[in-house]
Amino acid sequence: SEASLSWQAGHLSRITYKYTRGSWETGETTAGCQDIANRAIVVDCANAPMIVADQVLGWADTCQ
Repeated sequence: SEASLSWQAGHLSRITYKYTRGSWETGETTAGCQDIANRAIVVDCANAPMIVADQVLGWADTCQ
């Protein structure tokens, strides 16, 4: 499934984030069910809006 989120942040702001389905116990993982570090981006919107496309490979609560 797909989802989208829009927000405003200042140019060159550093943002860290992680996808979950409601709690840390249902957070994203690698395809091999390993925990991953928080994602991080630096907002660079000097010339145009910035688009970030992420893919979640696995979820902690569905790993076997």
